[in-house]
Amino acid sequence: MVDDGSKDGTPDKVGAWERRSPVRLIERREKPDLTASIWAGVVVSQVEVIVVMNADLSYPSERLARDVLMKIGNYAITAKKLVGRVSAA
Repeated sequence: MVDDGSKDGTPDKVGAWERRSPVRLIERREKPDLTASIWAGVVVSQVEVIVVMNADLSYPSERLARDVLMKIGNYAITAKKLVGRVSAA
């Protein structure tokens, strides 16, 4: 999860998630910049595929080809309000 100065308590929320799941917080101190925030997350990612989507659900995540994702075996799903990690078993 990348936070670039939001006022919604993201660091506290993600801090709680970090203690019980493989979620990490990157806090950017520079001017808020969507592209820079995405890239900050990409460069530390340890997954094979990264999907960047708007958190407003303008594109339904269930439209991602499930069979393609299941073949990958290790991917992360993130959004502004919800974070989860899925591994195909």
